[in-house]
Amino acid sequence: MYITNEKAMQYTRLSKHGYSQEVRIPRDYRLSGKRVKISRYGRGLLIEPVSEGFDDLLDSLELFSEDFLEERPEQLPFDTREDMF
Repeated sequence: MYITNEKAMQYTRLSKHGYSQEVRIPRDYRLSGKRVKISRYGRGLLIEPVSEGFDDLLDSLELFSEDFLEERPEQLPFDTREDMF
C-alpha cells in the first residue's frame, strides 16, 4: 500500500492564440504572481512562478550546511598603490 499527498490527475484544455499555445490552469493549481518561468522536463513542461524580490535567494540560504565555508582559504592582502594625484 502506498500513501501519497498527490491529488488525482486533472485534465485541462490547450488552445492557440496567434503563434502561441495557451494552457488553461484549473483553480486548484493556481500560481501566485504575474509571471512564470517555463522549461522542458522530459516530454512535458515545468511551470514555476517567478518570485518577487529576494524570496528565492533567502530560500536558497537554507540549503547550505551549518559549517559551509567554516574553513576557507586565507584572504590575500590588498595591493598597495601610489596615490594618483
